[in-house]
Amino acid sequence: MVLLISDLPIPSVAVPVVIILCRELFISALREWMATQGLRGAVKVRSLGKWKTAFQMLSTCLLLIFVTDLDEENKDGNLIKLFGPIGKYAFDFCLGTLNISAILAVLSGWEYVKAAKVALDDRYETILGTFLHILSFV
Repeated sequence: MVLLISDLPIPSVAVPVVIILCRELFISALREWMATQGLRGAVKVRSLGKWKTAFQMLSTCLLLIFVTDLDEENKDGNLIKLFGPIGKYAFDFCLGTLNISAILAVLSGWEYVKAAKVALDDRYETILGTFLHILSFV
């Protein structure tokens, strides 16, 4: 996903990628911490996280196709050559799936934090504050 930002340095790619990466780091840390507390089951994989992963994989694969086949000089021409007259719409579809996966990343991250609330007790507000602080930078 970081390669997408380097090849397509536009906000419509960079912002969702940063949101997704922040969520991944945060949830990985939360899961590891919960495992050390013996409460790994509290943050087990949920269906919203699976939908996020599906949209993320779809958008990443499709955007990598665009990135590898586009010339800097003639992006629009290459889109039409690759996908016919619907090339621009196909690229917008890719960006749409990336944005959906970013929204699902935030929602599923929130769901994991809520699920861990029982185990976190008084530390909940600190971790929640950290999660919201990370999102405020994006």
